[in-house]
Amino acid sequence: MDVSRHRFQACLPFILEDIANAHFVSIDLELSGIPGPLTKRSKTDGVSSSGKPTLQERYTDIKQAVERYQVLQLGLTCVIEDRDCGHYTLKPYNFFLDPVPNEKLHVERIFAYQSGAVGFLLDHKFRMEAPFLEGVAYFSREEEAFSRQRREEKSVYTDIDIDPDDLESIRFAKAVTEEIENWKARRGPKDTFLNITTPESHESQTSDHGLNKYQKALVHQIVRKHPELVAVGRQSFIQIIDHDEERERNLQSRRKMYFERDLGRQIGLRWPIEAMVGGDLSGLDPKEFLVYVDGRQEVVTQQVMNLKARLNGKRTVLVGHNVLLDLMYFYKCFFGTLPDHVEDFQRVIHELFPIVIDTKYLATHNHDNPAMANSSLEQLDVELAKLPYDKVPLIILHENHGNYFSNTAAHEAGYDSFQTAKVLIRLSTKLERAGTYVDAPIDQPPSVHALAPASNSIRGSSAIISSDEDYFTPEEEGVPVPNNYQPAQARSSDSSDGGVSLLLDPLTLQENLSPDMTTFARGNTARTPKSGTATNKFAHKGMFDSLLDLPVDMDGASESIAAQDHEPQYVMMPPFDSHFWEVYGNKLRVNGTVEGVCNLLGE
Repeated sequence: MDVSRHRFQACLPFILEDIANAHFVSIDLELSGIPGPLTKRSKTDGVSSSGKPTLQERYTDIKQAVERYQVLQLGLTCVIEDRDCGHYTLKPYNFFLDPVPNEKLHVERIFAYQSGAVGFLLDHKFRMEAPFLEGVAYFSREEEAFSRQRREEKSVYTDIDIDPDDLESIRFAKAVTEEIENWKARRGPKDTFLNITTPESHESQTSDHGLNKYQKALVHQIVRKHPELVAVGRQSFIQIIDHDEERERNLQSRRKMYFERDLGRQIGLRWPIEAMVGGDLSGLDPKEFLVYVDGRQEVVTQQVMNLKARLNGKRTVLVGHNVLLDLMYFYKCFFGTLPDHVEDFQRVIHELFPIVIDTKYLATHNHDNPAMANSSLEQLDVELAKLPYDKVPLIILHENHGNYFSNTAAHEAGYDSFQTAKVLIRLSTKLERAGTYVDAPIDQPPSVHALAPASNSIRGSSAIISSDEDYFTPEEEGVPVPNNYQPAQARSSDSSDGGVSLLLDPLTLQENLSPDMTTFARGNTARTPKSGTATNKFAHKGMFDSLLDLPVDMDGASESIAAQDHEPQYVMMPPFDSHFWEVYGNKLRVNGTVEGVCNLLGE
């Protein structure tokens, strides 16, 4: 789903809800520049006989690029796991990022474009003007703090020291001072204000030119010497009126309200990122959604509060492909300046995201030479899509996010994050089925263990897995197949959907599918949930109504489950608290370095 700046506020509640429900979120970035070729190190550098850079040296090179270049596009794919129905629903979002912040917030950005990166993006039909015309606003935490600091500084006035040689400014200040003193001396009950325009027009109180910013600042400075008066800035002049304490308090309150409103809108795309790390969502104003939601303000406010409560303290499992580069740009974009040392970066990332998974590491873990392994995202997606359907989990692309169902868009951030999610689901299931990632092969098949909450204490392991297990076709294993099933070897490797089904609206499923397709949907694509399970949150009347369907009382839940008939076990990816992720989690592949891996646990 493409989300432009004009649609962002309307889509934000859906995005936050999807993050709250997500089993994991995969990301991808498109950038205005990347690190250039690294200088080959020699033995005298003290790194290695091959001259490879250390992880710290690679990190420093990337950090320099991060400080220079800009994130142009962000892709997020929220993956919803349904173990009752045995499938994963994918909801990809694609955002351009607006690099130009609101000038009222006093933050400037300086960034560059790299010719090679621009050429690459143009070759893949990237619209270079889109970030400026359609991009969603964002502030990093650091930029937000700087904006608040600048507002505080501007509330403290600093007097201007007029240069003794600046005779024109001296005459202007003297004329304004005399005008104020004369007005105070002669004013009557009806003289409630004095307009200061230019020295030449004090008598008529009008001017064709008006005051410039410097002259306005001088007038404000002069008026501050008269505590009983207040200077009010107008477009081309300054109006002087009597000081009113209550009016001034109300004015300051309104100014703060407008500042917080503008700041909240500028934070923009960081709101979903804060939701992913259990960050502060208190500044997210429910009134911003009233334009897009049917319902009374108090109802919408309660629904937003419920959503915030669900997101409070959440730590999303973050997934990327060859993710170190993206992770560093991601941190700079939404959090702030990168630490100087890679160990500090590992620590802060692990605090934000206790589980980070690099699909490139999964694909290369069992190779003696990871740099030579076939591990590009596109190739992995194509090859994994060939696996027999009963050996990997069912993946569903939600109907509201169906633009990638029939169209490929390589190197669009949303599409690449979508591919990354598919690769993780299928590859982790395949590797767990192999069972040799632990010291002894596991006895239980994948997916039969119950879903458990994700652990935030993954530890490292040096165990090795085998990725060349033979798979049997459903016919060879005697598995019933739908009428229109194609064996893996008969599928085209260029399949545009990559073996992903499109989630159709349950209300229209039967009338839209042919008999053969309906059989396929019932047996594989649209698995039937247990009785009583709601299947479509979009069938609710209001945008937030599904937030109110959370169970209030879970007493007796286990008895209800026990009373049900035996449910089939579906093939699912390994839960995040399993030993599997102690081997594969929190390790980022960094080819071309001495270490070859960035371990976020610092081990």
